[in-house]
Amino acid sequence: MPSPDMRPFVTLLQKHLAEFSRYAMSPEVVGRTPWSAPARLRPGQAAAAWPGGSEASVRLLQGLLRNYTEFMIDLGRRSDRTLRQAQDRLCEAVPRSRLTQSRADRSQANRSPALSRDGLAMAAPPATGRVY
Repeated sequence: MPSPDMRPFVTLLQKHLAEFSRYAMSPEVVGRTPWSAPARLRPGQAAAAWPGGSEASVRLLQGLLRNYTEFMIDLGRRSDRTLRQAQDRLCEAVPRSRLTQSRADRSQANRSPALSRDGLAMAAPPATGRVY
């Protein structure tokens, strides 16, 4: 079983293989494919050429584009979820008491100005928003 991180890639591969199997077994492609070895070796055969305008090739390309779109959506959702979990874990790792204490220190410093040796009020340090 693949790891959860690899699951979108494995799913994309499986869906692509299914699309190519459907394409290879479509009546248009089966009817144009030379099955004998000498017929495969003859150059310039229309049967071996890519049937670019066929219905089967259009369905193949649409299926591949749909697979890539679903892959990118799934990968984006997984990345977003991973980033949110990392942010939540980081917030949990910072002690709450430390945050509360530094906020209290800043508000106290803003309320009562410090006095210098001369007894004059000093300006409070600017609030930087940093948590120490």
